[in-house]
Amino acid sequence: MIKNKYFFSILIIYLILTITLNITNNNLYLNIINPIFWTFMLIITTIYLKQNYIRINSNKKYLLTLITITTIFLLLYFYLGFIIGFTKSPYDHNLITIYINIIPIISIEKLKGILIKNHKKSKLIVVLITILFIMLEIDYHSITKLYFTKELLFKYDFSKLISLIAFSIISSFFSLNYSYKLPLIFRTSLRLTYILLPILPSLDWYMMGSISLIGVTIIYLIFKYNFRRELKPKKTNSFALISYAFTIIFATFLITFMTGFLTYEPIAILSNSMVPTLSKGDILVYKKLTNEELTNLKVGDIIVYKKVDIYIAHRIYKVIKQDNKIFYLTKGDNNKSVDNLEVEPNDIKGLVKLKIKYLGYPSVYLHEYFNK
Repeated sequence: MIKNKYFFSILIIYLILTITLNITNNNLYLNIINPIFWTFMLIITTIYLKQNYIRINSNKKYLLTLITITTIFLLLYFYLGFIIGFTKSPYDHNLITIYINIIPIISIEKLKGILIKNHKKSKLIVVLITILFIMLEIDYHSITKLYFTKELLFKYDFSKLISLIAFSIISSFFSLNYSYKLPLIFRTSLRLTYILLPILPSLDWYMMGSISLIGVTIIYLIFKYNFRRELKPKKTNSFALISYAFTIIFATFLITFMTGFLTYEPIAILSNSMVPTLSKGDILVYKKLTNEELTNLKVGDIIVYKKVDIYIAHRIYKVIKQDNKIFYLTKGDNNKSVDNLEVEPNDIKGLVKLKIKYLGYPSVYLHEYFNK
């Protein structure tokens, strides 16, 4: 019977191999070595560690709850495509692709769940196990490729790496409190959907990272409350229930607000071109406009528009109507000259309604850091 220490040794050795091969020969690693290794580990785990696994009485309620949440999550995810548009899936829809992408997840979640259960009394070891499996799933090839491009690396980290960490933490939480079946169902469902769909919502890096973080947070809060209620069934804490519900509602609102799904959307000011009305580091909240409202803007309105992939918040200086078309000339309050751009209604993102001081400084610091 294989002991846990041998599995840790194998995983650490494979981690070193993963870092080396993932950087030097990514195709060989992804398409051959990685799926074969995790297939082997799945077989070994199933055969030799079955008796070591500390089983918890099966609770169908948890499984049904997770399946329901996962289904809702996937439906909302696909629905986003009707709002922001779709893009073609990057995957080939065949059995080999499914095998390459799904086998590692199944093996990882089962083995991690077993190791966590066998060391559940030590929080430090559980944390180390979680970190080890995160490192085993990191795409070192992409990180190395983007290392010298700070902005692209940050976007990758936020959209991919942060999501991986969040999913790994929630799967460890499930394994510790129930079994590996919960994260196995959750992660394989998400990955299979992503692989099998011919088209996917066209999410940018910020939306991908935000949805992953908020989604995982909501799932964690729901299950944490259920676990606590089962441990103390006689003590119903109304305050805890209200706080969980408020947190979930607030998190849902925050993600819809920050990713632009509401009528109002925030944006950070990165320059002093609108001083004293607006200053660098302010957060603006602008209202999205209807087609009729876009053609009825007037001189003095502060608008947010996009030109050459740059968002600008300036005041309308002049309205030009020519050949049944409308153009707007804009100017920063702190600028001496009018902007050398004709703003069309299709360029306009919204009308500024509110400003909040200082909250935009993290975006300012990141922008200045990336553009050194």
